Amino acid sequence: MAEHRGEDTLSEMHTAGVLAGDSTKLLRGTIDFQRGAVHAVGHESETVLLLSKTARNKTAPLILCGEEQVEGQHAATIGRLNQKQMYYLCSRGLSPAAARRLMVEAQFAPAVDKIPQEELQKEVLELVARRLDENEESFE
Repeated sequence: MAEHRGEDTLSEMHTAGVLAGDSTKLLRGTIDFQRGAVHAVGHESETVLLLSKTARNKTAPLILCGEEQVEGQHAATIGRLNQKQMYYLCSRGLSPAAARRLMVEAQFAPAVDKIPQEELQKEVLELVARRLDENEESFE
């Protein structure tokens, strides 16, 4: 939740996710422009990659306006693995699992790149790889 209480404030919420198997995710992102938040700007975006036909994504953005002169935007992009990209990567020698891992890592790259500790970045990517391995049988 981004709460704007003062004039000329700015919020940016960017979320990215990858869903596999029978997983379900609900994001309720909220931008709250309270009275007095004149000329405040709030942006919210979400990108979700579905790795299985049974994974479900739910997005419920909410913009609350207690002030008139504000700018609030929300956007969501939800999709499956691009089969042309998968074909291209596999035609260059990557296994389907390696190509999928590369595309999932690219999904998380904007967030992982903001982690200042390189060791923590590595841990996050290792966790992603483990989760992909655990769910290999559920991919389309």
